Amino acid sequence: SDKQPYLVKSLSGESVTSANIEASGGSIMVTGVDASQARLEVFVTPNNNEDLSKDEIKQRLDEYYTIEISVSNNKLVASVKQKHTLNMNWKKSINVSFKAYLPVNVTTDVETSGGSISMANLNGAQSFKTSGGSITVDHVTGKMKGRGSGGSIHISNSSEDIDLVTSGGSIDAKEDR
Repeated sequence: SDKQPYLVKSLSGESVTSANIEASGGSIMVTGVDASQARLEVFVTPNNNEDLSKDEIKQRLDEYYTIEISVSNNKLVASVKQKHTLNMNWKKSINVSFKAYLPVNVTTDVETSGGSISMANLNGAQSFKTSGGSITVDHVTGKMKGRGSGGSIHISNSSEDIDLVTSGGSIDAKEDR
Protein backbone atom coordinates (compact mmCIF):
# COMPACT_ATOMS: atom_id res chain seq x y z
CA SER A 1 0.00 0.00 0.00
CA ASP A 2 1.15 3.54 -0.60
CA LYS A 3 0.40 4.56 2.94
CA GLN A 4 2.73 6.99 4.62
CA PRO A 5 4.81 5.46 7.38
CA TYR A 6 3.88 6.54 10.89
CA LEU A 7 7.59 6.76 11.71
CA VAL A 8 10.85 6.50 9.77
CA LYS A 9 14.16 5.97 11.51
CA SER A 10 17.23 6.45 9.35
CA LEU A 11 19.91 3.82 9.93
CA SER A 12 22.38 5.07 7.35
CA GLY A 13 24.79 6.30 10.03
CA GLU A 14 24.71 2.97 11.85
CA SER A 15 26.47 -0.06 10.48
CA VAL A 16 23.71 -2.50 11.30
CA THR A 17 24.98 -6.09 11.13
CA SER A 18 22.10 -7.79 12.90
CA ALA A 19 18.43 -7.10 13.50
CA ASN A 20 15.83 -8.45 15.85
CA ILE A 21 12.32 -7.47 14.72
CA GLU A 22 9.15 -8.50 16.48
CA ALA A 23 5.55 -7.51 15.71
CA SER A 24 2.36 -8.69 17.30
CA GLY A 25 -0.23 -8.61 14.52
CA GLY A 26 1.41 -6.72 11.74
CA SER A 27 3.65 -7.84 8.93
CA ILE A 28 7.42 -7.52 8.72
CA MET A 29 9.35 -6.90 5.55
CA VAL A 30 13.15 -6.95 5.44
CA THR A 31 14.89 -5.89 2.24
CA GLY A 32 18.62 -5.64 1.65
CA VAL A 33 19.74 -2.23 0.37
CA ASP A 34 22.86 -0.14 0.09
CA ALA A 35 23.94 0.86 3.61
CA SER A 36 23.40 4.54 2.81
CA GLN A 37 19.69 3.79 2.27
CA ALA A 38 19.24 1.82 5.48
CA ARG A 39 16.13 2.75 7.44
CA LEU A 40 13.24 1.38 9.43
CA GLU A 41 9.68 2.36 8.58
CA VAL A 42 6.80 1.79 10.97
CA PHE A 43 3.26 1.52 9.61
CA VAL A 44 0.20 1.65 11.82
CA THR A 45 -3.23 0.49 10.65
CA PRO A 46 -6.36 0.54 12.80
CA ASN A 47 -8.02 -2.87 12.70
CA ASN A 48 -11.43 -1.65 11.66
CA ASN A 49 -10.10 0.79 9.05
CA GLU A 50 -11.13 3.83 11.01
CA ASP A 51 -9.37 6.99 10.02
CA LEU A 52 -7.16 8.11 12.88
CA SER A 53 -5.02 11.21 13.09
CA LYS A 54 -1.36 10.81 13.99
CA ASP A 55 -2.16 12.11 17.48
CA GLU A 56 -4.92 9.57 17.97
CA ILE A 57 -2.62 6.79 16.78
CA LYS A 58 0.09 7.95 19.16
CA GLN A 59 -2.35 8.02 22.06
CA ARG A 60 -3.55 4.52 21.28
CA LEU A 61 -0.02 3.19 20.89
CA ASP A 62 1.01 4.74 24.20
CA GLU A 63 -2.00 3.30 25.96
CA TYR A 64 -1.99 -0.25 24.65
CA TYR A 65 1.42 -1.03 23.18
CA THR A 66 5.10 -0.89 24.01
CA ILE A 67 7.27 -0.03 21.02
CA GLU A 68 11.03 -0.27 21.22
CA ILE A 69 13.31 0.85 18.43
CA SER A 70 16.99 1.05 19.20
CA VAL A 71 20.41 0.41 17.73
CA SER A 72 23.37 -0.53 19.85
CA ASN A 73 26.51 -2.50 19.06
CA ASN A 74 25.43 -2.62 15.40
CA LYS A 75 22.23 -4.42 16.33
CA LEU A 76 18.81 -3.04 15.45
CA VAL A 77 15.99 -3.96 17.80
CA ALA A 78 12.46 -3.12 16.69
CA SER A 79 9.61 -4.57 18.66
CA VAL A 80 6.00 -3.85 19.37
CA LYS A 81 4.22 -5.67 22.15
CA GLN A 82 0.72 -5.35 23.45
CA LYS A 83 0.63 -4.10 27.02
CA HIS A 84 -1.27 -6.49 29.19
CA THR A 85 -4.17 -4.21 29.91
CA LEU A 86 -7.38 -5.94 30.80
CA ASN A 87 -9.42 -3.10 29.39
CA MET A 88 -8.02 -3.50 25.88
CA ASN A 89 -10.96 -2.83 23.64
CA TRP A 90 -10.48 -4.92 20.48
CA LYS A 91 -12.12 -2.15 18.50
CA LYS A 92 -9.17 -0.01 19.48
CA SER A 93 -6.53 -2.49 18.50
CA ILE A 94 -4.15 -1.50 15.75
CA ASN A 95 -1.69 -3.33 13.58
CA VAL A 96 1.91 -2.19 13.68
CA SER A 97 4.01 -3.35 10.75
CA PHE A 98 7.72 -2.87 10.13
CA LYS A 99 9.54 -2.38 6.86
CA ALA A 100 13.28 -2.64 7.44
CA TYR A 101 15.70 -1.66 4.69
CA LEU A 102 19.01 -3.03 5.92
CA PRO A 103 22.51 -3.73 4.57
CA VAL A 104 22.43 -6.92 2.48
CA ASN A 105 24.79 -8.85 4.77
CA VAL A 106 22.63 -8.40 7.86
CA THR A 107 21.70 -11.33 10.10
CA THR A 108 18.08 -11.22 11.21
CA ASP A 109 15.72 -12.74 13.70
CA VAL A 110 12.14 -11.85 12.77
CA GLU A 111 8.93 -12.88 14.48
CA THR A 112 5.27 -11.91 14.19
CA SER A 113 2.03 -13.46 15.30
CA GLY A 114 -0.54 -13.07 12.58
CA GLY A 115 1.21 -10.94 10.02
CA SER A 116 3.15 -12.00 6.97
CA ILE A 117 6.93 -11.95 6.63
CA SER A 118 8.79 -10.95 3.50
CA MET A 119 12.58 -11.22 3.11
CA ALA A 120 14.42 -10.10 -0.03
CA ASN A 121 17.92 -9.42 -1.31
CA LEU A 122 19.80 -10.60 1.78
CA ASN A 123 23.03 -12.53 2.27
CA GLY A 124 23.28 -13.09 6.02
CA ALA A 125 21.72 -15.81 8.17
CA GLN A 126 17.97 -15.30 8.52
CA SER A 127 15.61 -16.72 11.10
CA PHE A 128 11.89 -16.00 10.87
CA LYS A 129 8.70 -17.17 12.46
CA THR A 130 5.04 -16.29 11.97
CA SER A 131 1.93 -17.88 13.35
CA GLY A 132 -0.72 -17.25 10.75
CA GLY A 133 0.78 -15.12 8.02
CA SER A 134 2.50 -16.13 4.82
CA ILE A 135 6.27 -16.08 4.32
CA THR A 136 7.87 -14.85 1.09
CA VAL A 137 11.60 -15.17 0.49
CA ASP A 138 13.33 -13.92 -2.66
CA HIS A 139 17.05 -13.67 -3.41
CA VAL A 140 18.18 -14.62 0.07
CA THR A 141 21.48 -16.49 -0.03
CA GLY A 142 22.34 -16.94 3.64
CA LYS A 143 21.39 -19.81 5.88
CA MET A 144 17.68 -19.69 6.68
CA LYS A 145 15.50 -21.10 9.38
CA GLY A 146 11.76 -20.47 9.03
CA ARG A 147 8.72 -21.49 11.02
CA GLY A 148 5.16 -20.90 9.95
CA SER A 149 1.78 -22.18 10.97
CA GLY A 150 -1.14 -21.79 8.66
CA GLY A 151 0.25 -19.48 6.01
CA SER A 152 1.87 -20.45 2.75
CA ILE A 153 5.61 -20.16 2.15
CA HIS A 154 7.02 -18.95 -1.18
CA ILE A 155 10.73 -19.12 -1.87
CA SER A 156 12.49 -18.03 -5.03
CA ASN A 157 16.11 -17.62 -6.13
CA SER A 158 17.39 -18.44 -2.69
CA SER A 159 19.87 -20.52 -0.74
CA GLU A 160 19.77 -24.31 -0.63
CA ASP A 161 20.69 -24.05 3.02
CA ILE A 162 17.21 -23.73 4.36
CA ASP A 163 15.34 -25.29 7.22
CA LEU A 164 11.60 -24.64 6.93
CA VAL A 165 8.68 -26.04 8.81
CA THR A 166 5.06 -25.07 8.37
CA SER A 167 2.00 -26.65 9.89
CA GLY A 168 -0.96 -26.18 7.64
CA GLY A 169 0.38 -24.04 4.82
CA SER A 170 1.87 -24.95 1.47
CA ILE A 171 5.54 -24.50 0.52
CA ASP A 172 6.70 -23.72 -2.98
CA ALA A 173 10.28 -23.11 -4.01
CA LYS A 174 11.53 -22.08 -7.42
CA GLU A 175 14.43 -20.57 -9.32
CA ASP A 176 13.91 -18.09 -12.12
CA ARG A 177 17.42 -18.22 -13.51
